[in-house]
Amino acid sequence: HTRYWRDWSSDVCSSDLDIGQATNSALLSLAIPQYQQWNFTLQKSLWSSVLLEAAYVGNKGSHVSVSNINIDSIPAAEMTALGAGAQTLVANPFYGIITDPTSTLSLATVARKQLLLPYPQYTSVSSEAPSLGSSTYHSLQAKVEKRFSKGFTFLAAYTMSKILTNATSVGIEDPTNLNLERSLATWDVFQRVVISGVYELPFGKGKIVGNHWNRGLDAVLGGWQLNQITTFQGGFPLALTSTSGVRPNRVHPLAAMSGSTASRVLQYFDTSAFTLPAAFTYGNAPATEPDVRTPGIDNTDLSLSKNFRFKERITAQLRFESFNTFNRAQFAGPGTQAGTTSFGVITTQQNQPRKLQAAVKIIF
Repeated sequence: HTRYWRDWSSDVCSSDLDIGQATNSALLSLAIPQYQQWNFTLQKSLWSSVLLEAAYVGNKGSHVSVSNINIDSIPAAEMTALGAGAQTLVANPFYGIITDPTSTLSLATVARKQLLLPYPQYTSVSSEAPSLGSSTYHSLQAKVEKRFSKGFTFLAAYTMSKILTNATSVGIEDPTNLNLERSLATWDVFQRVVISGVYELPFGKGKIVGNHWNRGLDAVLGGWQLNQITTFQGGFPLALTSTSGVRPNRVHPLAAMSGSTASRVLQYFDTSAFTLPAAFTYGNAPATEPDVRTPGIDNTDLSLSKNFRFKERITAQLRFESFNTFNRAQFAGPGTQAGTTSFGVITTQQNQPRKLQAAVKIIF
């Protein structure tokens, strides 16, 4: 196994003070992270102020850094073959050499699995592997833009994308086989829509309504501007774990769950599709679940503003702003540990209730 890790062009460098304990170490590598990016874009003008755009955007990462990896591990197949024998106590060759009383390696006997590790003198070796990861990103990006004219501008952007990687931000289950880690990234968002606009209300001097208002009435009712931004976004894929310390087993396809998120907080997804793996085995669930995602985003912010000019160089702006205008609850992700009572249960809200505020800004 030591030779296996050296095939990754790596060595472990740790202080002797860590002997018998868990340690951290950097893997040495001459590989430099590489990223390739490409895109293809089509644009079409409709009339003089409307632009349509569609693009394919992709990128690929090679030799990407992988974190949260315990390199002091044996392959899953060997672990399964050992079974319960992995815990059989055998004579400890470090007895009398490792004398730290807080270390399990200071005892006369030790679990057989410990002596089969690449670095048996440590209880674990956590590391960041600088060149073992890879990633791919593909997306369709489209937008409709109306340039500012007649007191109105509008932008709608849509993105459909997919990110695959083995450099996940969750724990690596089998460090000796990173191919098993390739899955959707924890930050993958399948679809996202953002709609924004600015609209000068048609009231006041030079507008459709109120062109003949006196100066006082125009100062109060004229010249207001409405701003809006709305975001719709899908959720992130869930990284499931279990009380066994590994991922759960996926035993059947997920049953569809009906109803709104608020009605499913006690069972957000079909938890019966997952079971605990047998002892001394890894679960077959991927690093992240493509069809089990956190609740998405449905949010609208509005603001109403007006500028008041004083003399030539001083302008005061009055703003009324509303965040989460429609007071929609955005729930956090559900519990992700199979075998616990919180598995599939949502217990918290991610966003804040509707918030209103008024502000005055002086520009000079």
